[in-house]
Formats: sequence, C-alpha cells, structure tokens
Amino acid sequence: MSAAKRTAAEQTRHPTASPQGASLTRKAPGRHVYDAIVIGGQLSGAIAAAILARRGMQTLYVPHDGLGEKYTFQGFTYPHAPFLIPPVKSVPAFEEVLTELGLVQPVSRLLHSVPLQLLEQSRWFELNHDEKHRGPELARALGENAEAFDELVRKAQAAGDASDSFFQSKPDFPPEGFFGKWKFKRSLSKFPALPTDTPLETSALLRKLERFLAPSDRSAALTRARVLGRTLSGPLVHDGGREGLWGQFAERARELGADVLQADELVDRLAFDGPMPGVRLSRSDKILRAGVVIAAMDLDVLTPLVPEKQQKAVLKFNPLTVQKAIVSFHFLLPESALPRGLGRLSLVDAPKLEGGVVLLEVHPGPTPQQRVLTASVEAPVGLRAGGEPSVRALAQQ
Repeated sequence: MSAAKRTAAEQTRHPTASPQGASLTRKAPGRHVYDAIVIGGQLSGAIAAAILARRGMQTLYVPHDGLGEKYTFQGFTYPHAPFLIPPVKSVPAFEEVLTELGLVQPVSRLLHSVPLQLLEQSRWFELNHDEKHRGPELARALGENAEAFDELVRKAQAAGDASDSFFQSKPDFPPEGFFGKWKFKRSLSKFPALPTDTPLETSALLRKLERFLAPSDRSAALTRARVLGRTLSGPLVHDGGREGLWGQFAERARELGADVLQADELVDRLAFDGPMPGVRLSRSDKILRAGVVIAAMDLDVLTPLVPEKQQKAVLKFNPLTVQKAIVSFHFLLPESALPRGLGRLSLVDAPKLEGGVVLLEVHPGPTPQQRVLTASVEAPVGLRAGGEPSVRALAQQ
C-alpha cells in the first residue's frame, strides 16, 4: 500500500488494479503561440482540449499534475479511485460532447452498468436497475418493507429529473453583470421544481453515496437531487477507470491536431507579463502564449503557478477549498478471500468511521487468481499531515 497524490477532492491515491486504457503518442510543443493552452490532468481538461481542437483551434494540452494517467508502484500499474458516473443518456451535456468528438461508441464499449450492493449490519441486498431482478431481490432482503423502499428509490430518481427543463433551456450561466444576474434570477421563476431535494434522509445509506459522486462540504439540494437521482438509475464504471476515460479524450485531442505533452511535463509558472497570457514549462525557458489559458486543476495546485502579484485573484476562490477528502486504500487479495456474493460495487454501512460509509470496488488483479479490493472512505484533508502512521491507522480501521 502506498500513499500518493490527491484527486479533485484532495483525494489520496493508492494502487489498484489496472484494466485497460488509452496509450498516447505525444508531441512536443509545435508552436510558440496557440489559440488555447489547457493545463491540468482533470478529466475536464482533456475534454476541453479535445473540444477546442475539434472546433479548429490551435491547442496545447499539458496534463501537468499527473492525475490523468495511471502510475506505477512496485512494478504494477494502477489507476486512481473511486470513479462512478451516471448513465450517459441521463447527462445530455456529456452525451453532446461525446457525439461532437465521435466518441459515443468507443467510450460506450468501455462503460459498464453495474448493480449497487448495500451492505448493512443485519442485511445486504442488491439494488439492480433491471426491474425483473430488482423486485424479487428487495422482497428477499426487506420483506414487507420492499415496496416502500422501491418507491423511495423511484422518488429519488424523479427528483433528479425535476430540474431537466431548467438545463434543457440552456441558461446563460453563470450570469455576468447586474442586468445578467437580474435576468437570470427572473427566469428561475419559470422552473418551480428546480430546488427539489432528494427524498433520501441524511442518515440513509443510499444518501451517503453522494460523498463519492460530488465531494463537497456544502452541497446544495440541486446537486444532491441530480447526482443521486441520475446515478441510482444505474451507475457506470469504466474498464480503465477514470484514467482510461481521460486517456480516450486526450488521445482524441491529439488525433484532432492538439499538441498533447507527456504526463511528466510540468508547468513552471503562468505568465501574465506579455500581450497574451502564457505558460513556461519546467524544461524550457521559453514562454508559450495563447489567447486563453484554461486551468483544469485544484486551487492548491494552481496557486503556486501564479505570480505573486496575481495571486489575490486566485485566492478569492478560497471558499471553495474542501475540508474533507475521499481516501482510497487498495488491498491485493486472493479471489477466495473475498466474501461470496460480493459484487463489483458495494456501499457499506460503517458507523464507527467518519462519514459512516465505505465504498467498495472489486477490480481484476495482476493474476487471474487475484483481486484488488478498493475501500474508499471520508477523512479530514489534514490526514496526510500525519504521515504514513495516520494513513495506516485509518486503513486498519
């Protein structure tokens, strides 16, 4: 087990099994001036680079923070974790992106819908999105409470649909200026169902799935309703994990003409001292400039790249700084050591842990007889400050 860097929610990463993912043939910078430069290994960065290249812009993509690709530990290659997304068709904006980039079929082939198992102290059952299997399974585990639970799940899914009309209207968001904000607020009256919250109670095990879908210390009703409602209709996992999906977008950006740099190429600093903003790479003294620079990274990674004079503009976003992290541990086990019936994705009630829940994922191991069990839990962001003893203590729990 090895502690390493964080993901979007200040997440500590550890090794887990690596299915398949894209392998990139990368370029060096081919120009000194671009239309757009995208930096950061977040999934949004690879998507932005691919879209900009598809629309004819000269684009440079620098992953920078190492979050895009898998990493190697003791001779094995591992992805980050956890990674879940709702069904593609339930997120029209994502489906539009895939369509524009010609990736609907390539991505869909590597996305799989998996049942979500719920493991509580006295019972366990599978929340299958297939109606034929779901009813009998709930009846087996919940008895006379099966219909009420099924109805609650359906209401949670409906809560996610309540705001569809708002997003289908494609509002100009975020609004700019006084009149833009006034017009936007006035338009909200047309969507009375927008603030619909999920019906799942805070203490409900299913409600706690939100921690792994939209990590935030201050989630809003709209966020809860949409991410939970969409995902409960059938969570998807990617054969290559988050990095596999990232690789598909980054490779598409390269195919469309973007310069995609190697994952170990770092940005030394951002530059604002010329006619256009730019970046200086750590292996070069030259500044590459562009009409726009897009930073797809966490604020704690971005801030050191910004010159001191401009840091105030970045620091004003401090309210977005997270206080909690999703920490993942990975355990290499013989397949025979796993409980019989344990599926690929499970949500476990764990009242003694902070957050009260563990998300379990089972991945293929290095050999056919092995599996990697990924256990993701909530922890304070400051966990890393305690070093390896703190991490090991949490793993032991």
